Amino acid sequence: MSLRPKIAISSCLLGENIRYNGGHCREDWVFSELSKFVDFVPVCPEFEMGLGVPREEVHLFKVDKDSNEIRLRSKLSKKDLTEEANEIYKRIQERISLEKINGHIFTRKSPTCGTDNVKTITLSDENYVTKSTGLYANYIMNAMPTLPYIDSGRIKNLELRENFVKKVFSHVRFQELDGTIRELQQFHQMYKYSIMEHNQNNLRTLGGIAANHDKLEASEVYIKYFNLFMETLDILPTRKNRLNACFHVFGYFKKDLTSHEKDILIKMMEDYKNGNSNYLTVNSFLNILTNTHKKSYLQDQYIFGPYPKDLKLLKNIA
Repeated sequence: MSLRPKIAISSCLLGENIRYNGGHCREDWVFSELSKFVDFVPVCPEFEMGLGVPREEVHLFKVDKDSNEIRLRSKLSKKDLTEEANEIYKRIQERISLEKINGHIFTRKSPTCGTDNVKTITLSDENYVTKSTGLYANYIMNAMPTLPYIDSGRIKNLELRENFVKKVFSHVRFQELDGTIRELQQFHQMYKYSIMEHNQNNLRTLGGIAANHDKLEASEVYIKYFNLFMETLDILPTRKNRLNACFHVFGYFKKDLTSHEKDILIKMMEDYKNGNSNYLTVNSFLNILTNTHKKSYLQDQYIFGPYPKDLKLLKNIA
């Protein structure tokens, strides 16, 4: 696989000594493994605001309990930094858009980069504490709603990690399409069983969009398809949906299999259904059978290779 997606990432997660205390919080798997297959675009919104290293801590606040507006200020001097921050976020968002990034990794619980559960005080009653999204993360998530993202806490969860990487590589593949309906339809066919793992109803809807029975402009079809496609990949695959996709792959060429091959595969799928085997075992054997019987339609399916196999992301997925 020659594609190298670009991922924006909080600089401190790459080991840069850029945190408020002059340290870092390097995420080892990202730094040592994921970096082999993607290009990173480091971002530190607090540093880009000119706050320096080391610097005074910042935190989120709202004026009173009834306020929905989340703001940013320095912790000791209590200087309101919200307007200044939003100007910097706009510049960063424009820059990473030009870079055509395919994902973003944020720092967990950061007042700027946290995706949720960020401590937020209330000025009228500092004992009243709520949880919010970091100001920069919220800006990016609203400005780029189809962009795959994850934080440094969730990426330790192997299931969430696998799904994030799948979304990133799917995102970059979509960007590579030539804008024609024909190529979109080919893309959809290659993702058929992979989409089925996430949501079968959306698979049918996406198929209808790609078919373009209403003869819409290609650009409009692409937008509709992409929005629902990325939304669908946000839905984590379940054991039931993965098994259903495997049965559909099996159904495509079961008449070509020997009795022995069928028996082995059915036993594997039964074990997986009952929790006595993992998904990688079934997926790998289906892939072997696909190549053995030279089923080109199945060989092109991204259910067997949505990202580089050397990442070994399915190894510990139930």
